[in-house]
Amino acid sequence: MPNIGFYLSLNALILLVGGMASIWALKILRRLEFFAPAPAGAKAVRTKYAVGDFFPMAAIPEHLRDYFANGPVVFLFLTPNCPGCKNLIPAVSALAMTYRNIHFIIRFDSEKAKNIRSATNIHIISTDEIINELELSLFPCAMKTGQGKIVAYGIVNNIEHFENVVEAKSLFW
Repeated sequence: MPNIGFYLSLNALILLVGGMASIWALKILRRLEFFAPAPAGAKAVRTKYAVGDFFPMAAIPEHLRDYFANGPVVFLFLTPNCPGCKNLIPAVSALAMTYRNIHFIIRFDSEKAKNIRSATNIHIISTDEIINELELSLFPCAMKTGQGKIVAYGIVNNIEHFENVVEAKSLFW
């Protein structure tokens, strides 16, 4: 007759396997977009990364990588010919002043970025490498990361949508 330790070990193994299966099922459902990754108001955008995935650091210019270790980072992806993108430029400066603990990385044409008021936590990049890596095709789009993981993302057609992405809470910190 097996001892009580055997049954406890067997139950622990069953719970572990069941827990892992549940986690994988949630990841699959999230990838299939049964759970919307976008915060309230922001439309979901398709990307090959999901909430909880590690952000692709190789696509970030090297001089900006240190900001990921120091707290949340919000990306705002804008294009020069997008009318909605131009409306978000004043919001970036205002939110950067409000959320000084968040670094804002804006992907925009550097010539047009002159209208963004300078703040120590606003960084402008003009490379398309990050857009290509994330496979983004709809703009304006915002993405928030925390501790190197994606917290939230979505299409941000107005200031309120962008603010919802900025204020998204992380499950990781």
